[in-house]
Amino acid sequence: MTLTHRFLTLPAFQINLAFDDSGSGPATLVLHGGGGPFTVAGLGAHLAETRRVLLPTMPGWCVLSTLNRPFER
Repeated sequence: MTLTHRFLTLPAFQINLAFDDSGSGPATLVLHGGGGPFTVAGLGAHLAETRRVLLPTMPGWCVLSTLNRPFER
């Protein structure tokens, strides 16, 4: 299983989004709650054994400083 860190800009929502992409097969989106992305990392790794897992890091959680700056068009 390969884990890839990806970055996506969503101009319509004026946010920059970081997410992990792992596994292959049918895609499953795993969202974290108030505890942060590490709270669902184990679940994501388990699911990635049989499917593709997209695990976004919601804005404000331990993301590279370049993604935490204000949105720029």
